[in-house]
Amino acid sequence: WHSTERMAHALETAFVDCGIQVKLCDLKCENNSDVITEAMQAKYIAVGSPTLNNNMMPNVASFLTYFKGLTGNAKKFIAFGSYGWKPGVVKQIQQVYEELGWQTVAPFEEKYTPKAEVLEQLKERVRELIKL
Repeated sequence: WHSTERMAHALETAFVDCGIQVKLCDLKCENNSDVITEAMQAKYIAVGSPTLNNNMMPNVASFLTYFKGLTGNAKKFIAFGSYGWKPGVVKQIQQVYEELGWQTVAPFEEKYTPKAEVLEQLKERVRELIKL
């Protein structure tokens, strides 16, 4: 339903509005190695996933496993995503970055399609992240 995609575009807008250059990557279309190259240079990382059978999407899990093994420099991070019947996937994403000790704001998870006011709340999380 493109809920997580809508959230990603809201995050993109929030970062741009704060004067931060953004590279939006789609893990279902792009190679992990290419995305890792971008992510290693970034100060801020936002990773999102819809829920699939009570787990994150396999391409997101693959990226996080790869990225976790390569990182040595601290980042500021936000986890986000959507679900239909059961939340919890975003906490799985968040856990990876908490293990690394990165600065983060509370993860953001929305049931079904996010409404405009929900997307505004997500944008506020970006402003919180930048202040850290």
